[in-house]
Amino acid sequence: TSAGKPSTAPRLDAVVPAAAFVEEETALRLAGASFTPKATVRWGGRAEDVTANLAFEAFVGDRPLEQVTWIDSKTLTAVLPAGFPLGTFAVRVVDPFGVSTSLPDAIEIRRHKGAVLTATLTTDSSRFQVLKEFAAHLELTNVGDSAAGSVGVLQLATTGTGEVAARGATLGKTTLAPGESTR
Repeated sequence: TSAGKPSTAPRLDAVVPAAAFVEEETALRLAGASFTPKATVRWGGRAEDVTANLAFEAFVGDRPLEQVTWIDSKTLTAVLPAGFPLGTFAVRVVDPFGVSTSLPDAIEIRRHKGAVLTATLTTDSSRFQVLKEFAAHLELTNVGDSAAGSVGVLQLATTGTGEVAARGATLGKTTLAPGESTR
């Protein structure tokens, strides 16, 4: 029987995504090098004499990840269960030989902010005169971490004395993903 260790220790370079939400289970990709399965060869010449141990382990802080799966020598996948504590953590991988590698500050566990909209109102004029038409543009931007649904102009209003006529008002996107804007 032979089960030699690889000459190169495993190395963890990145965790994707690098942030997860405490409320959700998150699929992770662990990228690195030398993720080597443990092959065992029993001398005898039969196909069943060769086995591969793919039992990699991965941890966020000191808590184990679930469903750690070897994809290839550069990639593992794992599942971060919901309910991890908030904070920034190292991720550690242990190969079937018991050799470990760690990446500090590899993942941040945070709470959802939800959709957060900011609004910017611009006009085509720097001065306003009574009974002179002008165009106004309202831009909404989602600066949150979740999509905003049913986005649109629901009501136009004015303060003081005046009249507002919404001519050619259009409804932009009805869903804004994080980082998207609409006019």
